[in-house]
Amino acid sequence: MTQRAGVTAPGATIGILGGGQLGRMLALAAANMGYRCHIYAPDAELPAADVAARVTRADYTDLAALEAFGRGVDVATFEFENVDVAAVRHLSQFVPVRPGAAALEVAQDRLAEKRFVAELGGRPAGFHAVDCRDDLTAGLAALGVPAVLKTRRMGYDGKGQVRIADAGDADAAYAAMHGAPAVLEAWLHYEHEFSVILARGFDGAVCHWPVSENRHVKGVLASSHVPAPAAVLAQVDEARALAARLAAGPTRGLGLTKRLIQAAATNSLDAQLDMERDLQREAGRSADYAEGVTAFLEKRKPEFRGQ
Repeated sequence: MTQRAGVTAPGATIGILGGGQLGRMLALAAANMGYRCHIYAPDAELPAADVAARVTRADYTDLAALEAFGRGVDVATFEFENVDVAAVRHLSQFVPVRPGAAALEVAQDRLAEKRFVAELGGRPAGFHAVDCRDDLTAGLAALGVPAVLKTRRMGYDGKGQVRIADAGDADAAYAAMHGAPAVLEAWLHYEHEFSVILARGFDGAVCHWPVSENRHVKGVLASSHVPAPAAVLAQVDEARALAARLAAGPTRGLGLTKRLIQAAATNSLDAQLDMERDLQREAGRSADYAEGVTAFLEKRKPEFRGQ
């Protein structure tokens, strides 16, 4: 295998955690580009296994198997978000895993996702954490009805969620969570749903796929349409900018400015030089990089000016 500037060249082996339909599609696409795939999953039935070069059937808690898998591939990823975070952390000791464990941890928890998006300037529907029955009462008082109560983890394709049409539905909705941590979402009336898909390189460069309009049947995605209608296309620039901030991550997004300002108060030249290196690494990667640099330079100690 050859690499250049962080690029994994064709001929390399991509490790995939999970062997379902998404893993199958990923392996097929990779094969068309000249890559081999090695599937790792605990399931007996693995749709991806039929199109992969190698398969390891082992539990995500099998650390030895994960190590052997990691040492046998060039890079690794996972097919969907319901993969053990601990497995990804362990695997990353032996091979680069992208996205990493931190991104996966956010993606597995609906409440964490919403807070993450809001922190980076997104506008999720109103939400309220529900860890007990009183939380649900408070959430309904704050958000009103109708609303949707969802499990924080493992729900997809309409699973793990209950619509609350009025306050009388609250008890049944809470019981449907079976004690699992949940999040209450405000009900939204919207005209279109669309997806923004991107890839982000180590150098911060971002490539976007065409935006697709999604259409659902009974809460499950039925079809995606490209090109999207004009009403969607008018929002694409804003949506892509937010998606790029999300891909950059919290320490490379709006949180950078605060970190720079705090670091600027130091009296240590070594600390200043460390921050300068951080700035170089963040160049081109953070949506508020320019703002962060300006704040940092304004706050720098006078004795460091001109150095």
